[in-house]
Amino acid sequence: MKTAHRFSYCWITDPIGTEHAVTGHDMADTIADQLGEYQALCGARFHPAALATVPATRCRGCAGTIRVHRARHTTHHRAA
Repeated sequence: MKTAHRFSYCWITDPIGTEHAVTGHDMADTIADQLGEYQALCGARFHPAALATVPATRCRGCAGTIRVHRARHTTHHRAA
């Protein structure tokens, strides 16, 4: 029996106000390493903005990566 691969992510705002998606795994590694620099799904590397920063936009590259992952995951389950 196969177990479903869990794809978890959260949106983190960069200093210029763009929200990037970061996987739960990368977030945990960054916190553990105490480096403070995240790698987004789009490939961007950034330090998070202050918590009081209001997000301006969501990264299109990150959003596109999430859409592709969801489409593949949905197609895979339908084929099974």
